[in-house]
Amino acid sequence: AAGSYKYSMGPVRRRKTLEASMDKEIIHGWVTLGPDVEVFLEHGVPTRIRVGGMPEPALLVDEIRELTGLKVALGPWVAGEAPGELEAALHVSPEYIGRLLEVLARASAETFVDRYHKTLDADDTDFDDEAYAQDFNSALEFCGLHWGDVDKDALAPAYLSALHRAAETVARAAR
Repeated sequence: AAGSYKYSMGPVRRRKTLEASMDKEIIHGWVTLGPDVEVFLEHGVPTRIRVGGMPEPALLVDEIRELTGLKVALGPWVAGEAPGELEAALHVSPEYIGRLLEVLARASAETFVDRYHKTLDADDTDFDDEAYAQDFNSALEFCGLHWGDVDKDALAPAYLSALHRAAETVARAAR
């Protein structure tokens, strides 16, 4: 799930699976899965679900996986804003942490290119380090993981490669 953000003030119609490639759009906002079922995507990552009534959890997990390509676990249900509405937090399966880092690298690359109007180069190591630290922490949170659960250093080379590729792609598209 990478590409331009699509911010949503309301529900977005359901889309095909969000691929982790540089030419796809990142959806950021509520996406309608079906009647009375919406999932919130943060940079393409499912983080919350809102339903009207008590649905079958296994069906929701399958729907979210079909939409995003990510396997999730539902947190406990809590009362939503509207009467009869339920909400739950979502955690992405830890096996997808590398993919999450790719998606987050794209978002960071877009921020860099938007801010500095150039692609990342070898001299931008401060941004590399800062972006990785922030995105690694976000990926841990999305997966419900803690420090020590994942080897941060082992994931860094793939992340930095994705960050620089994404910055080149974004900078080319901005021209």
